[in-house]
Amino acid sequence: MKIFILEDNEDRIIYFRQLFIDHDLFVATTAREAILALDGTTEFDLIFLDHDLGGEQMVDMKNTNTGSEVVRYLVTIADKVNSIIFLHTQNPVAARAMRCTLKENDFRVFIKPFTSLYTEYPL
Repeated sequence: MKIFILEDNEDRIIYFRQLFIDHDLFVATTAREAILALDGTTEFDLIFLDHDLGGEQMVDMKNTNTGSEVVRYLVTIADKVNSIIFLHTQNPVAARAMRCTLKENDFRVFIKPFTSLYTEYPL
């Protein structure tokens, strides 16, 4: 299984690497890296998106280094993306907005904040 993760927190990256140890994993730490990786040439089974990057919290959704920017990009290539998307951000306002945009464009998307993900799947 190919899994893409947008996450800037090193501890969470380690968690994801351990959780998906037997899978092909690609990790991006910035929106720009994510957009370059999600260009439609590689098909991922699962995409995990954080919103607040760069060590910041409750970042404005208009900021270009956020999961929202990646969502805006995914909408432009929707015909090339057939992945299940999990929004693991702890920013509930951004998560709802990202989910709404993705749902409006027929993506399969779920909100799963990291804390609940970690609780459900402890290592």
